[in-house]
Amino acid sequence: MQRLKSCDAVTAAKQQPNLSAHHADLKGQTRTMGSVVMTVRLMPEGPDTDLHSLETEAKNLIRQASSSHDIRVKEEPIAFGLIALDFTFIVDEDKGSPDDLEKALGELQGVSSVSVTDVRRALG
Repeated sequence: MQRLKSCDAVTAAKQQPNLSAHHADLKGQTRTMGSVVMTVRLMPEGPDTDLHSLETEAKNLIRQASSSHDIRVKEEPIAFGLIALDFTFIVDEDKGSPDDLEKALGELQGVSSVSVTDVRRALG
């Protein structure tokens, strides 16, 4: 651990008002957050679940939650005729946690479970 000399502590104390002024200047600015690419998996209740209507309803909820219009859907065979739907879309980081979206998707008729399988920071 490094000890500050008394002159260093005085210098740091003198610079503190400048640092506070700098932070006050930043308060009025809008901070732009990045975007993340998120993948959410919906497991249907059974192999006889209507995947087309489930996909349509899920896309509507995702659009409302993320404002993303480019939603990619991939059908992923699991076992015994059961097919999961993987939705990949972009969402702003400032939207926060995906918990509300997960809950809303889980309440759709025909959905057995919902899980966020991937979250990555978008580049570019």
